[in-house]
Amino acid sequence: MLLYNGLDLEIGYLPLIIKSSRNSRIQPGQKGNLDCSRYVNAIEKPLSEIDRSMGDVHPYGNPHYHLSPENVLKVAEGVTEALSEIDGRNAGFYRGNLASFKERLIERQKQWNGALKGKRFIAFHRYFEYLAKDLGFRIEGYVESKPGIPPSSGHIAGLIENISKTKPDGILTTAFYGKKEVEFLSGKTGVKGIVVPHEVGSQDDIKDWFTLMDRVIKSLK
Repeated sequence: MLLYNGLDLEIGYLPLIIKSSRNSRIQPGQKGNLDCSRYVNAIEKPLSEIDRSMGDVHPYGNPHYHLSPENVLKVAEGVTEALSEIDGRNAGFYRGNLASFKERLIERQKQWNGALKGKRFIAFHRYFEYLAKDLGFRIEGYVESKPGIPPSSGHIAGLIENISKTKPDGILTTAFYGKKEVEFLSGKTGVKGIVVPHEVGSQDDIKDWFTLMDRVIKSLK
């Protein structure tokens, strides 16, 4: 099986890898090709035709759903059924793991729910929208003027003025990109810049999704 995020997040490289693999089991349309986004409720789907002048806009919606407890559970359920169909002899094993995952998630949600309600942030990239929707905080602006496009000096000047007036709780980015811009804005406005771990493995001790979510929510708190 090949499992991937989907919503065109891997469009720049994965189709070529799949084709070059010559593995008939993971080609599009086969049971072994699993686009995990088929199970999620995608947000921010463009309402009109898109082009490159709009920046890195994903035509099927925001692909960063892995920070959403609601959507990750749906993916876990979908993956369990897909594995059970391909490897029926071990279906009970997969479903037992899903039950354990659900139990852990329910317990963690008791800690997570409400922890960030009412907080307000500026974000470098449109990375935290699913988490904001699930946990009740707000993203009030972006360092990028368009997704994937570095901000202009005029956009940064406008942000400095706005952040200085509204005083959000923090300016969010990830270790992947945006640190320099966020550090600059933080220095100019006095609002804390927060580098949020964005993936399992983004820090050496983040080895599973629950640890990732605990660390993300702690950094925002």
